[in-house]
Amino acid sequence: KMRHVDLLEKRSNYGVKACPLSLVMGGTVKYKRESRNTTVIGGTTPNFTYVRNWNVSSGKFFRNEDVTAKRKVAIVGETIVRDLFRGSNPIGKEISIESKKFLVIGIAESKGRTFGRDIDDLVAIPITTAQEILGSNTINQILLKVSDPNDIEKAVHETKRLLEKEMDKEDFTVSTQGELLSMFNTFANILSVVMGCVASISMIVGGIGIMNIM
Repeated sequence: KMRHVDLLEKRSNYGVKACPLSLVMGGTVKYKRESRNTTVIGGTTPNFTYVRNWNVSSGKFFRNEDVTAKRKVAIVGETIVRDLFRGSNPIGKEISIESKKFLVIGIAESKGRTFGRDIDDLVAIPITTAQEILGSNTINQILLKVSDPNDIEKAVHETKRLLEKEMDKEDFTVSTQGELLSMFNTFANILSVVMGCVASISMIVGGIGIMNIM
């Protein structure tokens, strides 16, 4: 939950910045007569650009005020621009996400493909808006970025200690980027089977990922 995100930032001794993710895999996104149903719809916060090192190439990312107000604004990936807008500028236009209208305010930098998945087939919206659409305040994953890479292991132990005061050990798992990449290399042949459980891992480029496994 969002209080866990705030907890990890405020109690960290290692300058941790946290970014929550609430993901919908294979969501339907429409613009006029064009539509896609393979898109990752990611609810998140403005920290996403720093933690994930993923900025906009045009327009702007949404602000904290947009999260608080649950505004229906969206950042779209290059695949959305190509397939729904046929390459035209989408900023200022409305798309439909799960039958709700969203104003496009930015275009995400192209990231290409990771583990066979088109990372640019993405729409990012305020996490509060995503939770409202889903009817749940669940967060699939929290991404953490440590200011000094040498502090990652210490930050992992600190993160586990903080979360164990809030929930049972069985309810979450904490993994570093290296561990996640190793897991993917080991289990690449069954990626399609477990994708539903670990879809958001492919979005991590650094730091620590905390996954809700409830």
